[in-house]
Amino acid sequence: MLETQVVTVPRDVTATPRRAERSLSMSPVAAPSPYRTAEPAPAISTRPSRKRNSTDRLLRSEARLLMVAGAGATIFCAILVIYLAAYARVTNLGLAQSSARVHLHQLKQENETLRAQLAQVQNPDRIVAHATTLGMMTSANQVCYITRDGQAVPANTNMGERLPGVTSSGANSVNIASASFGH
Repeated sequence: MLETQVVTVPRDVTATPRRAERSLSMSPVAAPSPYRTAEPAPAISTRPSRKRNSTDRLLRSEARLLMVAGAGATIFCAILVIYLAAYARVTNLGLAQSSARVHLHQLKQENETLRAQLAQVQNPDRIVAHATTLGMMTSANQVCYITRDGQAVPANTNMGERLPGVTSSGANSVNIASASFGH
C-alpha cells in the first residue's frame, strides 16, 4: 500500500501567513519528481500593500467631483464668452443699422426738397415771367436766329446775307449747314 507523507513547509518571507501555517500532505503520486523543477517564488511588490479605507474613497470621489465641476465651469465660461461676443456683434450691427436709417431719412428729406425746387423751377408760368423780365416777348409764329455775336435775327429776312451757310427754304423751316454753337 501506499503511504501518505506529511511534509511541513518552512515559513517563507514571501509566503502569506496562511500558507506558512498550513502543512501540506502529499500523496506519493503527487510527490515531486526528481526531474521537475521547483516553482519560482512569487515576485515581491515594491509598493507596500495598503488596505483601502472609506476616507481614501471619499477623497477620490471628491477629487473627481472637483474635476467635473472645474470642467463644467470652464465650459460654462467659454459659452458665456461666445454669447457675449455674439451679443456685442449684434449690438454693433443694430447701431450701424439705426445710423443708416437716420442717414436714409435725411437723404429722403433732401430728395423731396430738391424735387419741390425742380418742380418750382420747371413751372411754365415762372419761365414766362422770368423771360419777360429779361425782355423777351411771346409770339405765336415768330422764329429768331441768334448769331455768333449774340444778335437775334428774324427768320423772315434773307438769311444768306446775314448768316453765311444758312439757307431758308420756307417760312418755318431752316437748314443750317455749318452752324456751330459755343457751349
